[in-house]
Amino acid sequence: MDKKKEKKFTYYGLGFPIDLYNFPMKKYWGEEMADINYNTLKRVVIELLAKKPIPLTGNEVRFIRQYFKMNYTQFAQHLGQTRQAVTKWESKENDFALITPSTELHIRLSILNFLDASNEDFRNIYNELDSNNELKKKKHEITNKHLRIHPFDIENVSAI
Repeated sequence: MDKKKEKKFTYYGLGFPIDLYNFPMKKYWGEEMADINYNTLKRVVIELLAKKPIPLTGNEVRFIRQYFKMNYTQFAQHLGQTRQAVTKWESKENDFALITPSTELHIRLSILNFLDASNEDFRNIYNELDSNNELKKKKHEITNKHLRIHPFDIENVSAI
């Protein structure tokens, strides 16, 4: 197994593109892969999704639901929604899921609660609700960008 550093590697294994910067790479079965702990990567991604400044995509909602180890019905009940609503959001794939601002806030606060986040993190996300509402109003002006993760993001997190 050869080891080298890739300036940018786009990882699709979680259902949506994630740009990994300056990670060591290894060749497994002839394919280049980032040499990282993928459970820790999931933990970093879920936290970044809670703080993401633009609306969630369908695939990101699917990742969150699966990270919580919930089926459609359980996730819907947790959010006070129907299973069909969750299915509709996830069907948007890499497009914005078009979730109401209050439900999207509920999803993001649920992530922070699941991660045992600090009170400050809760306040910051809650206070961003107004700016998220503005983003939703202007969704035609925003483009969905890949999450960006650097090695220090992974090193500073312990896997759950």
